[in-house]
This record gives sequence, C-alpha cells and structure tokens, in this order.
Amino acid sequence: MDKNEIINLDIIDNGMNFEGIARLDNKVVFVPYAIKGEKVKAKIVKNTNNYLLAEIEEITKKSKYRKQDICKHFDGCGGCVGMHIDYAKTLDMKKEIVKNVLKKQGLDSDLVNEIYGMGTPYNYRNKVQYPVRRMKNKNVMGMFSEKSHKLIEVTDCSIQDKEINDVAKYMFECICNKNIQGYNEEKHIGDIKNIMVRKGINTGEILCIFVCANKDIVNSKQMLEVCNMLKYKYSNIKGIVANINDKKTNVILGNKNIVLYGEDRIKEKIGEKTYYISTNSFFQVNTIMAEILFSVLKDKLKLKKEENLLELYSGVGTIGIFLSDLVKEVYGAEIVQDAVEMAKKNVKLNNIKNTKYILGDASIEIEKLRNKGKHFDIIVVDPPRKGLDTKGIETILSLKPKKIGYVSCNPATLARDLSILSKEYTIKSVDLFDLFPWTKHVEVVTTLELK
Repeated sequence: MDKNEIINLDIIDNGMNFEGIARLDNKVVFVPYAIKGEKVKAKIVKNTNNYLLAEIEEITKKSKYRKQDICKHFDGCGGCVGMHIDYAKTLDMKKEIVKNVLKKQGLDSDLVNEIYGMGTPYNYRNKVQYPVRRMKNKNVMGMFSEKSHKLIEVTDCSIQDKEINDVAKYMFECICNKNIQGYNEEKHIGDIKNIMVRKGINTGEILCIFVCANKDIVNSKQMLEVCNMLKYKYSNIKGIVANINDKKTNVILGNKNIVLYGEDRIKEKIGEKTYYISTNSFFQVNTIMAEILFSVLKDKLKLKKEENLLELYSGVGTIGIFLSDLVKEVYGAEIVQDAVEMAKKNVKLNNIKNTKYILGDASIEIEKLRNKGKHFDIIVVDPPRKGLDTKGIETILSLKPKKIGYVSCNPATLARDLSILSKEYTIKSVDLFDLFPWTKHVEVVTTLELK
C-alpha cells in the first residue's frame, strides 16, 4: 500500500477524536471526518508499521447522522471535529468514549448516566483567542489549523458568542487602520501576537486584551486611538488590557498586564454567585453548561450544613463559592498566586464569611490546617487535563473525606485516578456535560463515597 493510493473502506467505528476507523489487511486505518457505518474511497496519506492514515476522496455510502449545515471554516480550522455529525449523535459518541476508558481501567461503565447537552449548541464560548500574523505585507487574524502553525483566516466562528466575534473583528480592524503590525513568527518582529476577548454571558460585560510582542506599542498614540474607537463603539467594554508577551513561545499570554482603559476584569454570574474574570483567570468557557454542571454536582454531593468542604486546584474559587451556602466552612488550596488573589476577591464580592482560599502547596497547607484541628468531610477537585498527581491522591486518601466530587476535562486521566481512589471509595455516579459542543472534549463529574 503506497502513499496516495486510493482504497475502499468500511468505517466500523469512531475514535476518541471522532475520526473514522477502518481495517485493511489487518491494519487499522484512521479516516478523519468519516462516520461509523459509512463506505468511503480514501487516499493514503501516511503508512506506518502500526496504522494507516487516509483522507476521504468520496463517500460512497453516507451515514444517516451526517449533516450539511456546518461552519464555513470547518474544513481548515480544526477547532471542531464533529460539526459534520448530528448533534444528538455526538453526545452518544462522547458517552461511549467515557464508558470505554472506564472499562479499560476495570471500572463499571454502567455507572455512566445520560449526558447533559445544549439545546442550541452554537455561540456558547465566552472567550476567544485569535492569533494575528503579518503575512504577505498585510495583517491576518484567524485560527491555526490543527497540529500546525498554518493560520486560517476566521471571521465568524460559530461556537463563539456572536458579540465576541464582532468585538474581535473590530479590534482587528482598528489595529489595521492604525497601521499596528501583526506578529511575524519567523523574524520575531511585529506589535500584536493575539487578540483576546472575554465576556460575561449573564452580565454582558466585555474585556478586550491585546497580546503585545512589542512593548513600545502599548503607550503609543496609535494604541490610544484604538482604545478610543473601541470605547466609542461598545459601551459594555469594561476594560482594555495590553498583555506583554515578547518571548519566542507557543504560550499565548505573558505575565505582565497593563490596563489601557477601565479595569483589568469583568464580572460574570453563575446561579446566585458573581465572579470576577481577569485576563489570566481560568474560567469555564461555557457559562450556561457550567451552571448546570455545578448544580448537578451540588445535588449529587448531598451537602449538609455541619460539613466542611475542601476545594483542591481551586483556581478562582468558582466551585467552592458556588457551594459555600450549603456547608459549614469552605477551604481552597491553590499554588497559582494570581488565582488565589482573584478567589479572595470573589469571596469578598459575594460577601461570603465561611470561605477561605490559601496560597501554597496543597499537601503542606492542609497539614497545617489539620494541626489546627480542621477536618474535611468533602473534597472537590477540578484538576487540569493531566489529572491528579501522586501527591494529590495521597493527600485525598490521607484525609479520608466521606465524599469526593471529581470534575474532569479528560476522561482518560479521570479513569486512571478513579482506579486508584476506588480501592478506598465507592463510585456513586458519573455524569457527563457537553461544555464543548462539536469538539472532542467532554466534562465529567464523578461522586465517590468512603467505603
């Protein structure tokens, strides 16, 4: 089988990235954008000892789940991998992905409940980050194609909030009009690397961020004029920030922020609670589904007023603050200083008296609390994609809380961690939430009780 050879394939399954899976001469073939049950003619683009990668040339038998009303940027962007599939079917596929990773760890996949999906799975993101590059003597704004630094011009991403799209486009127009240069990665020159917009979906407040490769542009007359244009056009812009990132790096944001107008943060509401969101804050990108997730977590934990709750990987305190009315005390531990400072501001903003966030290594800070006689009935964790580290699991097992709420954005690392925790804990429920429609991602909430 040679590269560029055309082959006929029956798609027998879909993988974790929604890619079609076939078999040919006992070798697995991965076919992006093919759907289980389809027959395709495909061109081989890669042949390794273990698998083939092929691209669809023609679909000879279409799946009933294939749909046509897709984003105009779908083919090149790579941000969404499932927009060619009926939405209800994508939810089923995500559920199967979670069940399969649990099975691989020897866990009971029947514990997986139905997945919570969106009624209208478009325009849900409350944050956008568009790269801005200088290409062929003009500025270009868009998205990088999947697994590459090839920039695809994107004007109307269909999963971003509509106003966020409009503001980002206008920010781009303003810098072009004022002859502010996009970034050239090869030469490491230019003024603006990224345009970023954050919005409080329930408050309407907007924060505009220019990620600057050139510090001199920040205080220039051009940038002042850009700020004035933005303020004039959008009355709900609460802040305009210049984030300084002059290093050669794939990391989007630098560590230094300069406020050009207003404040360095906006407010957002989830349920009855209000939160500050700043340039560098982590905050769930789907506000609507985040509220559903937090509400289900609250119900599944069956919280009591005499219980103490510990939030690990607490970030800006989103979950702990949401649950604080239902327990005696909330403590949060986080190693990122900016996040802890924002968490403390969020506590004050909501006038909460029973919640405290601590900066430092969780295992050390918790030991200090234990030495003062504090105990924890419930632990809630929302770790990054890599899941819990060894120290995190050891901390949980040493505290022996009655209940654990584990919020995960990566089913594979969740299943790995549950296989360890399940030696001491009974898994009570596994609920899925589609915070990222049309992408491969799914959020999972698992509750556990001490055996």
